[in-house]
Amino acid sequence: MNREGNYNMKIKMSCGGFELEYSGDEQFAKESLCSLVSEMKSIILTEEKTLELENTAQNMPNGGMKLPDFLEEMKKNSERNSKDYRKFLVTAAWLHIGGKNKLQTADVASALLANRISKLSNPSDSLATNIKYGHCERVENGTFIVTQEGFQDLELQMPE
Repeated sequence: MNREGNYNMKIKMSCGGFELEYSGDEQFAKESLCSLVSEMKSIILTEEKTLELENTAQNMPNGGMKLPDFLEEMKKNSERNSKDYRKFLVTAAWLHIGGKNKLQTADVASALLANRISKLSNPSDSLATNIKYGHCERVENGTFIVTQEGFQDLELQMPE
């Protein structure tokens, strides 16, 4: 017990390459350690998702293109593909082609980030616009798919 009447604690945790060691009063542990552990978890999950997307980028089926090349090729097909809602659609289609069936808005944003491509100003608005045009459809639990109409509009073959 210390002068303030709190017990000294010793905690050591290791998770996903992070190691946290704490020795101190119980009050700090109650107030701050939980949020720190939550932040560590968020960092680890983001890192895992980025690695998964990088692996997807390197393992595209049929010798497919990496996302930066794919976006550039799609811009050549139509100048409107440079607009944010189209960039969102092209990226979502690329993820579908790469084998990801149900997507979340964060998947598209993470794919752009993982490939060092400028982010979208409002990914949720881009999804809403694509839903309005019938290019995407919400399915379940906050996920969506690119519809057949979306692939047709991009002049791409829908994956099976």
